[in-house]
Amino acid sequence: MEHLSPERWQQIQDLLNEALECDAAARDEFLERACGRDSELLRQVRSLLTAHLNSGPLTDEIVAPVVAGFGPTDGLEGKTVSHYAILERLSPCAITG
Repeated sequence: MEHLSPERWQQIQDLLNEALECDAAARDEFLERACGRDSELLRQVRSLLTAHLNSGPLTDEIVAPVVAGFGPTDGLEGKTVSHYAILERLSPCAITG
C-alpha cells in the first residue's frame, strides 16, 4: 500500500464524505467531476466508497470475537492498538444505535 500524505488522505476523506451525501445516482458524476484528471484519486475514493457501501452493520457476532482478543478494555483511552488510536470508550448506546 502506498504512503499517503496527510493532505492527500484529507482530500480522499473529504471527497468520500461528500460522495456519501450525494444521491446514489449522482455519485459517479460528482466523483468524476471532483477528481478531474486525477485517476488515482478517483480510484482511491471509489474503493473506499465501495467498501463503505458493502459493509454491513457492526453486530455482536462480528465485534465480540475481536473485542474478546483484547481482554479488559478499561484504560485503553489514549493508547494505540495495532495502528488504531483509542480516543474514547463508546457507550453501549453508541455501538448498538
